[in-house]
Amino acid sequence: YEALHPGDVEFYTKMWDDLTGFLTREIRKRDPKGLIFSYRFIRAMRWPDPWMEAMLRGVGPHVDGFAAELYADNAYREIVDDIGRIAEKPTVILDGMRAREFTYAEQADDEAEAASYDRMFRSLLASPWFLGGAVCEYRDKFPGNPYYSPRPTEARTGLRHADYGERPALLKTFINLHSQKYELKSASK
Repeated sequence: YEALHPGDVEFYTKMWDDLTGFLTREIRKRDPKGLIFSYRFIRAMRWPDPWMEAMLRGVGPHVDGFAAELYADNAYREIVDDIGRIAEKPTVILDGMRAREFTYAEQADDEAEAASYDRMFRSLLASPWFLGGAVCEYRDKFPGNPYYSPRPTEARTGLRHADYGERPALLKTFINLHSQKYELKSASK
């Protein structure tokens, strides 16, 4: 796993290129103007990763942007910047962001979560390749997949909830980040 044989790099890049090319052509037949994002790749446990780079090189020419599930304990800024360097495409983070995917009620700490978002978004907003992000929240345990996550004892709604009134630390952080987003972007230039 640590290193791909040169023939493997070529094979996997071509495999992703052929598969993604076919799928995007089919999508474009039905929606020529739609935005197409990559497959959502989940939690890059280490970076750089030769397997993921082969995927980025194969998928990149066919998509408008990349969809990643990245967390605060990943090298998120480096990954987003390297996707831009390798594929010259932006990245949207769909799910993730916190150090843990699920913050259960008994582990809840809004101040720590707000500080984590502040660090992460400040760094990512300064990246020319960051398109935006969302946060993964609780879901019920699915009968078909009982090991996915235990049922939470209390819902934590986070970014998908329109009213942050009950979470003042998060509300304050997001207001501050939103009001500074253009400054943070221009500071990176």
